[in-house]
Amino acid sequence: MLLREAGEEAAIQGVAAMQRGRIVDLTVQRALNAAALSPRHSLPIADSIILATAREHGATVWTLAGFRGLQDVRSLGTG
Repeated sequence: MLLREAGEEAAIQGVAAMQRGRIVDLTVQRALNAAALSPRHSLPIADSIILATAREHGATVWTLAGFRGLQDVRSLGTG
């Protein structure tokens, strides 16, 4: 999606940023936290897992779309 919306250079930078990240397991507690967030914010479960994980780690979710109006979420604002 980043390639399509923002171009090749932005996609390359996005991949580089993801490579600096950390992989975390989907624990039972993390899944339960995500399950509680899903209906509260009308999010698909995959997005809720991302949001729950980010909140647990004090991280900001950067997105092109979705997660609108949620705390700790920032939009890349491609246009």
